[in-house]
Amino acid sequence: MSGMKHRVIEASKIKKLPTQPPMRCEDNTKLRKLTENIAKNGLLNPLLIASDDVLIDGHRRLCALESLGVKKVDVIQHNSNSAELKDTYFVAAAKDTMQINSNQYLWRYMNNASIPNHILSRIKLLEDWMGKDYCTNTAFPLILGRKHSPSTYQFIMGMYRAVTEISGVVKMRKFFQYCFNVETPFNIKAAISKEINPEYLIECVTKMQPIQVNFSTINEEAGQPVNSFNS
Repeated sequence: MSGMKHRVIEASKIKKLPTQPPMRCEDNTKLRKLTENIAKNGLLNPLLIASDDVLIDGHRRLCALESLGVKKVDVIQHNSNSAELKDTYFVAAAKDTMQINSNQYLWRYMNNASIPNHILSRIKLLEDWMGKDYCTNTAFPLILGRKHSPSTYQFIMGMYRAVTEISGVVKMRKFFQYCFNVETPFNIKAAISKEINPEYLIECVTKMQPIQVNFSTINEEAGQPVNSFNS
């Protein structure tokens, strides 16, 4: 590890990286398990910090240590102090450990931080389909608040556009609201996979009503599921 050295420093001196998605340190089952493991076995993997004590890798471990009241922490100090480089290393480390999900990458995108191209391309498609302002002010905050993945909405919206041949900003916003408030993307995907009648799907979205289809009954002539409305 050229350019790196081991240190023990005060936990209070470690600075948080501004582009670290805050939801990664929210109280949840994984963080509680991590905290319990550190309490039982100690910190087995030191934190990685930059030369100016900014944390690069180990944000959840630091949260766990802070909750345990640990004052001194084992760290590996990297020789970098460039803000851009620190963020690059943070993304690389999180990618290696698969600790950043699509929702957290969306948070980084909205805070002008770098994200992988495969996530960026999906976010950009949502902006193309619904309009950048709408995504910034409405769709993306809703997705973040519910801890959903933007990739899920891009995927199901792409399916909807393909089977219905519907596009246009206003109609795509309507479909997003339908996915978010009425019918789950998973159910819509299942319905499309079962070759639901596109006209019926459009009607459900237009009227903002759940999909009510009996998939066990198939119209042999049309090769389409028969719509079965609940009374």
